[in-house]
Amino acid sequence: MTDTPPAIQQEYRRRIMARSAEERLRMASSMHQTARTIVLASLPPAADPAETRRLLLHRFYPELKQASPSSPVSFPITDNQ
Repeated sequence: MTDTPPAIQQEYRRRIMARSAEERLRMASSMHQTARTIVLASLPPAADPAETRRLLLHRFYPELKQASPSSPVSFPITDNQ
């Protein structure tokens, strides 16, 4: 779902693509770190760092909960990625 008019989406994309690749990478890294911090704050406190990593992974990739450790997990690829 999107409620953003196409002209605004095009302008936003134009502005993002006008930035250097390094700047876009920094922006993406910063957004990922912010999302990670928010998710970590929402998780129950776990004494075991491995359990915290597992919970974090499952929050970002819920489809992995269905997979067993020995089964391959496929990630759908779409044209807009």
